[in-house]
Amino acid sequence: MQVHAEHQRALREPRKSAYAAFAESWWARYSLVTDGWIELALAEENPNSSEYETLICAAREFRERVLQAAAALEHAQAVVYVEGPHNVTTSSVDATGALTATVRCFHAAVSAAPSGDAFSGLEADYEAARSTAHDKYLDYLYAASDALGEGLMQG
Repeated sequence: MQVHAEHQRALREPRKSAYAAFAESWWARYSLVTDGWIELALAEENPNSSEYETLICAAREFRERVLQAAAALEHAQAVVYVEGPHNVTTSSVDATGALTATVRCFHAAVSAAPSGDAFSGLEADYEAARSTAHDKYLDYLYAASDALGEGLMQG
């Protein structure tokens, strides 16, 4: 019995690390997008402010950081693929896809800002994408937690 429990623990630890690394990378990229959106929203609310250009520049910097964070997330997701199981892999793909839709909305808004086009029309799309991404992230966390707990229940 103890040997079986040790074996289960040895199998669970790499998965736990992989799942946590993906969650952290996903959340880091999501946070960059939401922080960048805040800069854009402040700029939109104060288009005649002396801070407008500073806010737009900050949003552009966030966009660059979001793009740079993609590599870490892709690597973390690849490790989740290796560790499995299928439901965790699928939920990681869904979470990343939903995050990508949020990134696209953010990118469109940053691109619209310098031309003077109001990006407020993009706000509803962004909020819907952000909400869906967050829900998919939670689904991933639940799937990962369930997968890690299965070994405990069987042991």
